[in-house]
Amino acid sequence: MEPLFANTSSEVTLFRALDATLTPMGKRLLRSWMLRPSIEIDEINRRLDAVEAGVKEFVAREELRRALGGRARYRNAC
Repeated sequence: MEPLFANTSSEVTLFRALDATLTPMGKRLLRSWMLRPSIEIDEINRRLDAVEAGVKEFVAREELRRALGGRARYRNAC
């Protein structure tokens, strides 16, 4: 497995293993965070809190995913 990214579409990478984004902007943000991880403790804690909230609030998370998924499909259709 390549550490982060690979040159071909068939290689397994850490990015592909973690990527559950629904929008191009989400994919770019994930890639940016992986290439330049934060060293600021407050920012790291905010991200961890957001992940914890997403895990605990399953219904809200799925509603947000559906809303973003619909927006991504609509945006790409234009």
